[in-house]
Amino acid sequence: NNAPRCRTVVFRGFAPDGRLKIITDNRSAKVKESRRVEVCWWFSQSSEQYRFAGDITYVGGDGLEEDAALRKQQWGNLSDK
Repeated sequence: NNAPRCRTVVFRGFAPDGRLKIITDNRSAKVKESRRVEVCWWFSQSSEQYRFAGDITYVGGDGLEEDAALRKQQWGNLSDK
């Protein structure tokens, strides 16, 4: 039904335009399942939960120039450790 499924991913910050930066391998099943996403953050110290949904923008090597630059910068920030 292409509804969002629960997946654990690593939040890498915000793009300059406010989009969330989340990295995954494009061979992953989650990439093929849906272009919809639902995010849920839980903050234990304040006992607050934030939940929202939206559409995914996949940024590959052949994307828009500014997206490609953002992708290259993010990959450069990753560590092998």
